[in-house]
Amino acid sequence: MENKQNSIQLKTITQLAKLPKPTVYRILSSLEAWGYVKQVTIGYKLGTKFLVLRV
Repeated sequence: MENKQNSIQLKTITQLAKLPKPTVYRILSSLEAWGYVKQVTIGYKLGTKFLVLRV
């Protein structure tokens, strides 16, 4: 089971960004394709590419 503390749901991102759900979904889909986020069962997590940028 995925760790709930390390992920964020689409609904929460939509509310925080104050953007429509389809827009947030498209952005997240692009970020996922590029490796910056990863979709998990309960939402989204940071991807390995984002973590490499941090170093």
